[in-house]
Amino acid sequence: MGTRITRAGESGKETVVRNGKQEKSGQEPQTAREAFYGLREEFRQGFADLNRRLDVLASQSVRR
Repeated sequence: MGTRITRAGESGKETVVRNGKQEKSGQEPQTAREAFYGLREEFRQGFADLNRRLDVLASQSVRR
């Protein structure tokens, strides 16, 4: 039995993340390594998004 990573999707249904890609909830990552890489990719995307938002806020505060 593989490790399952779930999160609430926009529709409220659970999704499984495998290597950073959302898949149908019936498919699970087969190894802990796949689960780790999927989670690592989510963190990478999340931090990239956070950095973009912080850059926007910083540029707005400089203009004032």
